[in-house]
Amino acid sequence: MKQVFTILTALTLVCTVPASARVAAKNVTISTLVQESFRAHFKYVTNVSWTEAETLYRACFTQDGKTIYAYFASDGTLVTVAYSVRVDELPVRLQKGLKADLANFRIIELYRMETEYGVEYCTTLSNGTEARVLQSTYGKWSRLSSIVQK
Repeated sequence: MKQVFTILTALTLVCTVPASARVAAKNVTISTLVQESFRAHFKYVTNVSWTEAETLYRACFTQDGKTIYAYFASDGTLVTVAYSVRVDELPVRLQKGLKADLANFRIIELYRMETEYGVEYCTTLSNGTEARVLQSTYGKWSRLSSIVQK
C-alpha cells in the first residue's frame, strides 16, 4: 500500500508541478542509497540535477538528447520515470480521448510515466482562463484538477 501511495505522489507531482519548477536545481543532500540506485538505473546520462519533491527525490537529467525525470523513494526505490512526449506518440485511444478537450484547450505539457505497474500519461491543458490536469487510467483520461487562471 505504501508503494502505491508513493507512486500516486510521484504521478501527481509530474502532472501538477510546472516544468520550470521541476528543473530548478536546489542544494539537496541525496542519500547514498538513492545515488547508487540512480547510477544502477541510468549509466550514461548528463546534466543531472536533484530536487526534493514531497517525500521523493527527483533527478532531472539528459539521456539521448531527451530531458528525463526520475523519482526515487528515500530507500533508493525507483518510483517512476517521466518524460515529455508529443500527442502523436500517445496510444490511439488516448489521442481520441483528448480531441474533445483540445477543441477549447491547448496542451501545455504532456508526459509519459513509467512505473512498476505500467505506463500512464498526464497532461496539462489551458485555455487562458482555466488549466486542467488530466491523467490516463486504463486507457481513458480522468481529471486530476482544474485551476482558474488569472
